[in-house]
Amino acid sequence: MKRAAAPAQAPRPGALTKHDFEALARFRSGIRRYLRFSEETVRAHGVTPQQYQLLLALKGFPDREWATVRELADRLQLRHHSVVELVNRAQARGLVDRGPHPDDARMVRIQLTEDGEQTLAHLSALHRDELRRLDASLAPPTWPDQRPDDPTVQTESIGQPQPAKADMLKSSLTALARHQLAIATSVSSGRSASTVFGGHENVLRQTMIALVAGNKLSEHENPGEATVHVLQGRVRLASAGEAWEGSPGDLLIVPDRRHDLVALEDAVVLLTVAKRK
Repeated sequence: MKRAAAPAQAPRPGALTKHDFEALARFRSGIRRYLRFSEETVRAHGVTPQQYQLLLALKGFPDREWATVRELADRLQLRHHSVVELVNRAQARGLVDRGPHPDDARMVRIQLTEDGEQTLAHLSALHRDELRRLDASLAPPTWPDQRPDDPTVQTESIGQPQPAKADMLKSSLTALARHQLAIATSVSSGRSASTVFGGHENVLRQTMIALVAGNKLSEHENPGEATVHVLQGRVRLASAGEAWEGSPGDLLIVPDRRHDLVALEDAVVLLTVAKRK
């Protein structure tokens, strides 16, 4: 005889809700996307992720722009000998230099060189722009400070990010396309994608997709009305026995049925989707 299914239970006071899990998952995904962007970007400029973190820790040190090895170990959460090795490699690259400590002759201070300053400024500008694009996905989940049984707690807002400010932002699609195509050509899948605007919380979402020649996105369905703006290269959009080719500047209306997008040559497109409510 089958056992009766247990009735669904309401979350205990203080228990996580489905919204909480979604907010945590969104935040964790945003962190990983940012870290992946950072790692790929700095390596593309000939710098390791650890070296970039070192440069940033020096430039961003409170009240001064140099630090001791012990201070860097604390800021970077690394062991002392690991920081020494990291500084040695960065110094060999001409990114940092050692100098006398102003108060203790037994210690040295680590500081940026001119090349280190320029490298950090360029990479940090790219990171700033990526943070602007990620925006809401990196907003930490928030929970009220009240007790769980406080009737003034608005449970619908638990774990949801605070609304982002509607600041006007400008992005270079040309630069983004070049970056995404560089990633696509360096990975085995032959493709790369990055959200340019919007996200899961928005009706409108724009995603830049780079495909190496011969690669395709197969059997896709639209979550809403969609267009493909070809930024670079040539692509073919196929659906139900019909096909449309697109070149730079072309705008393809995506049919509301399963479709394939094939790169006839190395290509970058901007996919815009207005999700159905």
